[in-house]
Amino acid sequence: MKKQRGLKRKIKSIKSIIKENTSEFPADFYLDSYWNFRIPASRALIQYSSKIQIQLAHFLINSTKELLINKPPKLKDALVTLMIKPFDFWESELIIHKDIDSYKSFYNRNNNFQKWVPIENSKELRDYIKVIRENNLQVITLEETNLGEEQKNIFFVVGEVKMILE
Repeated sequence: MKKQRGLKRKIKSIKSIIKENTSEFPADFYLDSYWNFRIPASRALIQYSSKIQIQLAHFLINSTKELLINKPPKLKDALVTLMIKPFDFWESELIIHKDIDSYKSFYNRNNNFQKWVPIENSKELRDYIKVIRENNLQVITLEETNLGEEQKNIFFVVGEVKMILE
């Protein structure tokens, strides 16, 4: 793996961009349905070290908590979630659904091509669990199966997750 130069500066810049984009609750939703934010960095930088991934995950979890606290009363139906994908952290994203219909249509992945099944919290969660508990956030572990692929991936959804089980 190629050495990353200026790692501290790059991480600081990523955190600054995350803070800038999550400091206020978004007013505009894509397709009048959702708002999402992915990690603003190259895949190579994100995959360079698991320490970087955990550090950024903790920062995103804290940003999720701040968005939940700062949710405006006029958007009380909006639902805030953070998807953490340890197998490919670059694919992790913060998602705000404008309403329950958007939320349910996004998390209903039981079709002919893909399945998301809730499972018991896995060992991969242990790196993230401390900061999740400190923030009193809900978490659910999902197992993703893409039909045609034999590999199953595990990821976590943090935030307003209780309706995923319904």
